[in-house]
Amino acid sequence: MHTETIAQHGSHDPPPPGERPASATASLVAGMAVGIGIMGAVLALADIGSPLRAPFTLFFLLMAPAGALAVALGRMDPLGRAVAAGAGALAVDLLVAQTMLALHLWSLRGGVLAVAGLSGALLLAGAVRRRTGQAPEAGRAEMDVAVYRPGELTGADRSAWTALQSRARSLGTPQLANPFLSPEFTLAVGHCRSGVRIAVLHEHGEPAAFLPFQRSVLGTGRAVGLGVSDAQGLVHRPGFRWDARELLRACGLSVLEFDHLVEGQKPFETASFSGHGSPVIEVDQGFEAYLAGLRARSPKFTRTTLAKERKLGRDIGPLRYVHDERDPAALRTLMEWKSAQYRRTGRSDRFAHPWIVRLVQHLFHTRSASFAGLLSVLYAGERPVAAHFGLRSESVLACWFPAYDPRFAKFSPGLVLHLRMAQAAAAESVGHLDLGRGAKDYKDSLKTRELMVSEGWVMRRHPVALGHRARRAPVRALRNAVLARPELFAPADRLLKRVGRIRSGR
Repeated sequence: MHTETIAQHGSHDPPPPGERPASATASLVAGMAVGIGIMGAVLALADIGSPLRAPFTLFFLLMAPAGALAVALGRMDPLGRAVAAGAGALAVDLLVAQTMLALHLWSLRGGVLAVAGLSGALLLAGAVRRRTGQAPEAGRAEMDVAVYRPGELTGADRSAWTALQSRARSLGTPQLANPFLSPEFTLAVGHCRSGVRIAVLHEHGEPAAFLPFQRSVLGTGRAVGLGVSDAQGLVHRPGFRWDARELLRACGLSVLEFDHLVEGQKPFETASFSGHGSPVIEVDQGFEAYLAGLRARSPKFTRTTLAKERKLGRDIGPLRYVHDERDPAALRTLMEWKSAQYRRTGRSDRFAHPWIVRLVQHLFHTRSASFAGLLSVLYAGERPVAAHFGLRSESVLACWFPAYDPRFAKFSPGLVLHLRMAQAAAAESVGHLDLGRGAKDYKDSLKTRELMVSEGWVMRRHPVALGHRARRAPVRALRNAVLARPELFAPADRLLKRVGRIRSGR
C-alpha cells in the first residue's frame, strides 16, 4: 500500500523496488529537459544560426518559469501544480514581452535574459520558502503525516480512529464523537465522490489524529461532505497539538475550507472563521428528565405537541414508532417528501444531486457497533406520516433529513417524531441529538442548549488560496449576513417560498 504523502519531517521509507526505474526515468527526462533549455538559451544569447535555435529557445522560455513555479508551489497536487505552473509560465512570458515592447527594448537576447532572471528569482524564493517552512517551532515535536485514499486506510487505522471517537464523550470532547466525523462517513463519501483523502497524523509511531478532506486538482481542500456534513474537523487524542499550515502543506493543499468546524480545533481557527450555534437535545439523564425540562422551559409548546400526538392517533390511526426502519421503500418515501419540501420552500433540492442520493442509500446499508445510518418512521395506522434519516455513533444521533407528509401538517407529526426519537435515543444511552446548524422554530423549541460550529478556511500563502478566498468570501459573507439578521432573513425567506409555490404550480 502506498501513501500519497509521507509528510513532513519524519523518516521516509525507501520506495519499493518496482518504483526505482520510474524514479530513474523521471530524473533522466528532467535532466534532458534542463539540457535542452540550457542549449536553447545558449543558442539565443550567442546568436548562433542553427535550425535548433528557434524550438530550443521557445522550450527554454516556457520551461524555465514553469520549472521555477513548480518548485515554488511545493506540495501541491501534481496535476494541479503542472496546470498552475504552465499557466504561470505563459503569464511570465507575456508580461516580459509586453513590458519590453512598451519600453521599445524588445530583443530575443533581452527576452531570454529577462525570463532567466525572473525564473531564477522564483526558484530562489521557492527554495527559501521551503527551507523556512520546514523548520519546526521550538519546543514542538515534528509532524509525521501520511495521506491515504479511502480504500488504502488500514483496518488498524480505522480501529484507532473509532477508538478515539469512543473515548471522546468520557474525555470531555463529545463533539468529536459525532458520526459525521466517523471513518464510515468518510468512506461513504469516498464511494460517491472523487478526491477524498484521509491524513493520518502519527505521534511516537502511533496514529494520534485523523483529518478527512476532499482535494481538487488545483490543491484546494474542503471538509469531507462540505454542504451536507454537520460536523467537521480533526479527530485527535486529548492534548494533541498540530500546526495547521504545516498540515496543509503535508496534504498538498493551499487552502482548507469548513462550514461546520466543531469546537476544540484552535489551530484551524483564524480570523476568517465565524461561529454559529448548533442546537442539541441532551438526553444523557434520560428522556423523562428531558421532558420535564421541556415542560418547564416551554409549557404551552409541550402541552400542544402532546395533545396533537393524541389527536393524530385518534383521527388517523394508532401511532407506531419504528426507531430503526429497514424497509428501503420508507427511505424512498422520505426522500420524496424532502424533495417536495425543498421545492415548496424555494430551496435547492439536495436529492436532485445523484451523488447525495447514492450517499444516503449507501449509509442506509452501513452498520457497525459504533456507527449506523438510522431511518426512523412514525406511522399512524399503517400510513407513514413522518420520517427522519440520520447517522448514529455510540453517543450521538446526528439529525439530518427530517420530513413529513404535508397532508397531516396540522398534527405537527415532525415534532412528534422528534420526541419519539429522543425517547428511543435515551433508551440506547445516546448522550445527545444534534439538530444541526440553522435557525428553525422547531429546533429552538426542542433544544436544551447549543454547541458551536465555525465556518471559514485556513490557508497558506499561495496564489491558488488567494484566488479561492476572493471567489468564496463575498458570497459567504452576504449569505451569513442575511441569515443572522431577522429583518433581512424574513423577506428573503418569504421570497424563496413564493418562488417555490410558483415552481410547484400552487
